[in-house]
Amino acid sequence: MKVVIEPKYRPIAGKQDDFHKARKTVWARLISAGTGAGKTYAGMYEAWRWTATYAGSIGLIFEPTYGMITRILYPTFKDFFGYPIESHPLIKKFSKMENHVTWKNGSEWWLLGLDDPEKTEGQNADWAWLDEFRLVGGSGQVAQRKQKLAWDTIIRRLRGSSHGRSQDYPNGLWITTTPDAPGSVLHDHFEHPTKKVESSQIFRWSIDDNPELSDNFRLEKAG
Repeated sequence: MKVVIEPKYRPIAGKQDDFHKARKTVWARLISAGTGAGKTYAGMYEAWRWTATYAGSIGLIFEPTYGMITRILYPTFKDFFGYPIESHPLIKKFSKMENHVTWKNGSEWWLLGLDDPEKTEGQNADWAWLDEFRLVGGSGQVAQRKQKLAWDTIIRRLRGSSHGRSQDYPNGLWITTTPDAPGSVLHDHFEHPTKKVESSQIFRWSIDDNPELSDNFRLEKAG
């Protein structure tokens, strides 16, 4: 019997929903929103849709550090799907040592930290999701250098997997992060009038737009 697992996720109309609808027309998408706005859930849904739609595709999922893969990505996956990553019915194999996921339809995820961006060099991929990219490298000039190196390295890998190219699969990049400042890598690539990526779009909303948040969380953030 065919197993179909759809996450219990309903995108916010005019917010997350617009971000998802731009999938086929915009190559690089940036969600710039505060903590609790639902941006990581939106990023996870994109990863799921690409995985399910393009069988055999290869995707890269990045967190600022390897430790955040365990602290953020694994719990988000469980909340999102209702299964731990190691027991999802549509996952064929999960290697925690390599942070590698093989889905039953042949698609693959590589879960990577950006502690040392140069080490992210590797095989070509069809899509990439950068979660909380603003936090890569900490802060200051060191962070800016690491973020630029990370960006350039990741872009080089988005040339399509061999299977993806044979099937004429599209490429895609999306970033989910808290707001960044002018002069940063993200600002240059998404907002600078002469440096920004040609096919790119920013999506913004506030935590008040997320109907899933508890009133207590809203009060804590307001305080």
